[in-house]
Amino acid sequence: MALTGGIAVTGVTLAAAAHVYRRVRHDLPMIRSLDGTLRFVAGPTGAIAFYSGGQSRRLRAPILLIHDTGPVACSADLKPIWDYFSATRRVISIDLPGFGFSDRGDQNYTAETYRDAILTVMGAAAAGEPVDIVALGQGAEFAALAAILQPKLARSITLLSPTGLIGSSRQWERLFHVLRRSALAQIVFDLITSRPVLRVTSGQGATEADRDELLGQHYETSHQQGAWFAPAMAALGLLSTPKMVDSYETLAMPALAIFGSSEVSKLNAANVLNARSNWHIHTAASPGTAGRWLAQPAVLEQISHHVR
Repeated sequence: MALTGGIAVTGVTLAAAAHVYRRVRHDLPMIRSLDGTLRFVAGPTGAIAFYSGGQSRRLRAPILLIHDTGPVACSADLKPIWDYFSATRRVISIDLPGFGFSDRGDQNYTAETYRDAILTVMGAAAAGEPVDIVALGQGAEFAALAAILQPKLARSITLLSPTGLIGSSRQWERLFHVLRRSALAQIVFDLITSRPVLRVTSGQGATEADRDELLGQHYETSHQQGAWFAPAMAALGLLSTPKMVDSYETLAMPALAIFGSSEVSKLNAANVLNARSNWHIHTAASPGTAGRWLAQPAVLEQISHHVR
């Protein structure tokens, strides 16, 4: 009887999800998330979008912002840093391929794809001028790979709650190919990017007004054709770099990593980096990942001190 009931509940859930799938729009108009000029440059997976703004000051390098790879990731997630620095520095923020205003959809994304996209934007936006990189989550892996390949283009690097320190996640390539041929991935993606879910997950450390704005931006960016594709690849480990911590160790420029106070496993793994003279590890006062503490004055001041 329990088995029969479970099957019935599962059937009803899937039927409801399929009904939602047919009704959910995937072509919502998107609003620019940052106060800057939105530009595009051609890349191997299509158009790459990036914002450029702030104040250009002589002898002060531009700051390049790189977001994470979660289901609703886009440049809006780094808005507190953009706003903080744009009054005194030129700031550039990339929408990684498969996210934001960049082209989406069925592409064979890899870590190298994102590394090359970052270098492409650096060439287009900074014209070969060294930049101070600030990267969030898995964006930190891609940023580090770009800085390793072209070290003269990275004056410094700041990694916020970076991934890749405790081993890459298992790579579920076969599962991804199954999802690629079915509607299940889109159905699940629509459920986890629904407004009720985003009200819980979006802007956890922001003010109420900022949280409402970010929720709207997250809903819009996740309701585009092909929006599930890149986040699914990331979630299944297909964008991870094996032994990424070894790559972090090879960075030659000044490097800073900031973690939430509860990210114990990452902090322990980061000890190997802290032993190197060019690396500094900072712990934010709040627990959790960067969404809870990114906008804290102490964190912004720590980044400012690192990129001065």
